[in-house]
Amino acid sequence: MRRRDKSKNIAKANLLAESRYLESKGLLKEEPTLDTDVSATDNHDLCDELTINSEEELRDKMRGMTISKEDKVKIEGFIEKMNDDNDSLGSDLDVNNTYLRLIQNMLCTFEQDNKENID
Repeated sequence: MRRRDKSKNIAKANLLAESRYLESKGLLKEEPTLDTDVSATDNHDLCDELTINSEEELRDKMRGMTISKEDKVKIEGFIEKMNDDNDSLGSDLDVNNTYLRLIQNMLCTFEQDNKENID
């Protein structure tokens, strides 16, 4: 084992021991991060969302947003491709989130002269 690797492993072990000690004393509490979105009807949900777990969640996040007819057609195409990729690859959150980013880029960004998708 190289000296640098050994030092890195010792540092990791020390951090782990310290965190276990702090947890046992009640000074450090790690809670899972919860999605704090109250409702899927405000326009900020889809643009602020980092992950989605399903097509239904994606559709819930888009509810209430002003979306042009052309974008709706494109989005339906993305959702269809997402479902096909999930079927062929197995339900993979990376696939869902890749298509979420494509849709976010289309709906949540705008050009200086074109602000139609911003309420």
